[in-house]
Amino acid sequence: MKKLLLILALTPFSLFSFTETENLWRGFYYGMSPNEVLDEISKTKITTKYGREQIGFKPTIRKNIKQDSEKAITLEGYCSIFANEKMEVAGFNSFVQWCFDKPTSRKEPNPDAKLKFIKIKIKNQFAGIRTKITSRYKEVYANSWLEQLEVERHLIRNCKSAYAVTFAEKDSNILVIHKISDTAESGRYLPWMMFAKKDQMVESLKSTCLETLDELTSKDF
Repeated sequence: MKKLLLILALTPFSLFSFTETENLWRGFYYGMSPNEVLDEISKTKITTKYGREQIGFKPTIRKNIKQDSEKAITLEGYCSIFANEKMEVAGFNSFVQWCFDKPTSRKEPNPDAKLKFIKIKIKNQFAGIRTKITSRYKEVYANSWLEQLEVERHLIRNCKSAYAVTFAEKDSNILVIHKISDTAESGRYLPWMMFAKKDQMVESLKSTCLETLDELTSKDF
């Protein structure tokens, strides 16, 4: 018992670090700094467009790439690190964005920026991503969260951000979200998914819904 207490005293972080972090996707965790994300990317195995496997690649880093809240299902972040068609996701070429709570850049990495969510656009409209998500994770429904609001139930249907969107629980506090792009690319509406913290997404959906209803009910026809 004394030995166990000594170990706990000497290693306060190593034993509990994994329980205090939340895995978003692959080796990327909520709260990672930009440098930690880049380090993980440098260890990631990919298949090049020529069919060769390699470890690591250089992503694109740009400052002040702020994520449109509507596209992100009401979550906002600075998607300063991204990789276009360098990683296969679900067997298809993809556009991966690592989005932080604060902006960062290659020349001036922001040590205070924390990874907030990851957004992935799949470059194939027939990828069947929604089915892949719901067959692996438990589907949950935004209405169950919005109905907790103290508003008349029939008004919730006006909160359109929650519709045509699939939510699934990766674990107790990480959501996998699926949606089809609002705008077409080369005539195609591509699927995308996002990995984000459940509590942040739920609170953001509720806040956006209340703003929508406030605007709706404050004006006459």
